[in-house]
Amino acid sequence: MRSDTERNYRTLLRVAEEMLAHSDETVTLTQIAKEANIAPATAYRYFGSLDGLVTAFRVEVNRDLMAFSEGCDAEGLDLLAAVCRRWVDLVDEHGHAMAQVRSREGYLTRLRAAVPDIASQAAAMRRPLAEACRALGVPDAGDEALHLWNVLYDPRDILDLRATLGLSIDELAARLFAVLCAALTAWSAQPSPPADR
Repeated sequence: MRSDTERNYRTLLRVAEEMLAHSDETVTLTQIAKEANIAPATAYRYFGSLDGLVTAFRVEVNRDLMAFSEGCDAEGLDLLAAVCRRWVDLVDEHGHAMAQVRSREGYLTRLRAAVPDIASQAAAMRRPLAEACRALGVPDAGDEALHLWNVLYDPRDILDLRATLGLSIDELAARLFAVLCAALTAWSAQPSPPADR
């Protein structure tokens, strides 16, 4: 990207995060563009819609998670615990801006369709989940393990647990990790469905 294009793109992402994190009302792409002092037509050219902007924001956050995951020297359960903790920290850092995407399609459908924010998140989580399954002595559940992780680590629910239960980040991360390990173990104990389903 040209430097002014890159600057505008980054500005829109930053302003979107601020507005989405702190607004009690629905925010539009036009409002974000105006707050960023960028023409709405330019914002629509970059993202197409508010959903496109939010997806781009989440992809950026997922890049941080991917870099952490790839650079982490831990193995097995320690690797999964570290990457899951990083995710909880990212959700805490970015707040309600992380809880903006809602789709009518389920996680596995979006994963298999390679929706950008889901695909980038999955790329960061595949190795830690596979290593954890090996450490737990269960088969790698692949996409199903990703689905279980997504159910437990949804940003909206992480924020809700922090707010309603008053858990510290350490307590929340430890509880979610324990439940994820139990879920991976329980999931693998169930028989696979017949192939014709």
